[in-house]
Amino acid sequence: MNKAVIQVQAPREHVFATLTKYEEYPLWVPGCRRLNVVASSGNQTDVEIVQAAMKTITALLRFQADPPAAVRFEMIKGTDFKAYSGQHRLMVAAGGGTVVTTEIEMDAGFMMPRFLLDDKVRQFLEEFGKGLRKRVAAAGTPPGAVSTLPPGARRRTRRLLRITRTAAGMRIWYLGKILTAPEETEG
Repeated sequence: MNKAVIQVQAPREHVFATLTKYEEYPLWVPGCRRLNVVASSGNQTDVEIVQAAMKTITALLRFQADPPAAVRFEMIKGTDFKAYSGQHRLMVAAGGGTVVTTEIEMDAGFMMPRFLLDDKVRQFLEEFGKGLRKRVAAAGTPPGAVSTLPPGARRRTRRLLRITRTAAGMRIWYLGKILTAPEETEG
């Protein structure tokens, strides 16, 4: 699984709206040549996408939206990959804006060695982040989407990593997991 964390200076609802305007993907998603919505029901949308990579790839993807927190996607039909799936998780950033965590899992089978595929996906994720930030900025903030907090309310800071020195050594908290490392002494 390849992962990218993207900071966007816009409210979470606005970023979510940009990610769920699938028909606009050819305007900003790197390599997206064409996208046609073939079915839509509630928060589920099926699209046919043509993506230019090392070769042109056509696939049928299913997007499942969970407003305003996540957008999941998976390939339901395609011949170029064995599997393709992922998600965009959106969190309100401590200082304002939105943190988007994008994860992609792809299996190209014998088409490409795993290490090359992972490198290409990491490059795509970097360009995707740049494109998302530009698209959100270009679209502007719609009325009423500035903040979901009442006036004067403070946002709770979300931590990804915390390192604390204790008598027994270092206590490391990372995404809910606690690790301890003994203190090293010189001598």
